[in-house]
Amino acid sequence: MLGIKHSRSIRGSRLYWGALALVFVSLAVLAGVWASVSNAAPTVSTDKPHYFSNETVTITGAGFAGSTVYAVVVVRPDSSIVKGDGTFTAGCDTVLTDGSGGFVYYYQLDGIEGSYEVRVHSLLLGRLRATVKAVGGRLPACSAPAFAQKVREDLPDGLRAALEPLLETVAEYTGRVRAYDRAIERLATERYPETGALRQVPGGGGLTALMFVLTLEDAGRFEKSRQVGAYLGLVPRQRESGESKPQLHITRAGDLYLRKLLVQCAHYIMGPFGPATALRRFGERLAGSGNGARKKRALVAVARKLAVLLHRLWVSGEVYEPWHGCKEGAMVA
Repeated sequence: MLGIKHSRSIRGSRLYWGALALVFVSLAVLAGVWASVSNAAPTVSTDKPHYFSNETVTITGAGFAGSTVYAVVVVRPDSSIVKGDGTFTAGCDTVLTDGSGGFVYYYQLDGIEGSYEVRVHSLLLGRLRATVKAVGGRLPACSAPAFAQKVREDLPDGLRAALEPLLETVAEYTGRVRAYDRAIERLATERYPETGALRQVPGGGGLTALMFVLTLEDAGRFEKSRQVGAYLGLVPRQRESGESKPQLHITRAGDLYLRKLLVQCAHYIMGPFGPATALRRFGERLAGSGNGARKKRALVAVARKLAVLLHRLWVSGEVYEPWHGCKEGAMVA
């Protein structure tokens, strides 16, 4: 029998299912789409505290926007997403909340033990673009925070009266997300001042620094900073047989959410807005001009090196040097 352990974290409601599942509702951006929030914070619960690996889980949501379509995505322990087909056991499906903002969703466990993640997010921005495209229009490409401001002038005259209230809703959600970001920064500054050294690194921020400090708890628990990468599951598995040493996937041990935050930071560091640093140069050397698989491995390597760097800054309290240990970059700078 598989048990459920309840815990609270800085990023919202979270249920850790010991060998079963993790339910997480974000009050921020998921895959570029703003999560909808109502006056009451959204919550997710299950019908009972223990499950066998082949049972059906009843997931109940409350506190969401009423009469609104949400996407429900189930991520399995191996990080694969079960594609939904609208059936009872769909792993990637949509739900329509009732007038009070509640919904019920069913998921059939497939016998894979480990941590499952359930993501619930709004489809509002995509629906707005699809509605305008259906009448021959096209909204300009822009980021989610700038969406409400930039697309207003491009709304078709025939749909403006119907769509402008939805843009006001998007603007309201954007303001709430920014308020959460400010609250996280304030929490990091006032209650966890040690995160200041970690927030020096471009690509990170208050949320990543807080998650890193709260997950590791004690910087002195690791004799060497390089051990942090293995603790967070960012090192490849090993399986040797004679002279055969196959290249395997990472172990994915440790906290799933912190590992994802570090990979997101690596995306920024390697992306078009990332500043020139030794960490970026390291990733570019690994990625080279290779295929997508090589670039993905480079991102994971950058995330692992970032975890080591954050721990080192936490232990030493030193000022971050972008080109530390890179003579070539120091000469260019």
